[in-house]
Amino acid sequence: MKKDLVYNTIVITAVVATMFMVVYNLVLRENFSRIINFSTPSVHRIGEIDGFESAEEDANKPDFPLNLNNATLEELTYIPHIGDVMAERIIYRRRQLGRYVSLEQLMDIKGIGEKIYQDILPYLCLD
Repeated sequence: MKKDLVYNTIVITAVVATMFMVVYNLVLRENFSRIINFSTPSVHRIGEIDGFESAEEDANKPDFPLNLNNATLEELTYIPHIGDVMAERIIYRRRQLGRYVSLEQLMDIKGIGEKIYQDILPYLCLD
């Protein structure tokens, strides 16, 4: 009898603890879904919100196509799909190579696959 009481107490404690953890996780997950928006945020550059670009932004925008062997980090960031990190990778690879001899060398850079390469190709040239 005493043995059954101990066993029943352990089983009941385990069931209650499991139910508590399930409820806790559901509540926690629900609160996270309210706090954190899981959709991909849209990123705008200054002056490009709602399709509006200031005259100052137009003055700083480089003429395309850019010479890949001379382009600065800031100029590269005006190319679609190229942010600060990707521009740094492009410049770092240029320093490793000495200079780019083919635009296809961009596909050796982490994060630039066939699709991104095709998208950025019209914005770049070689000297």
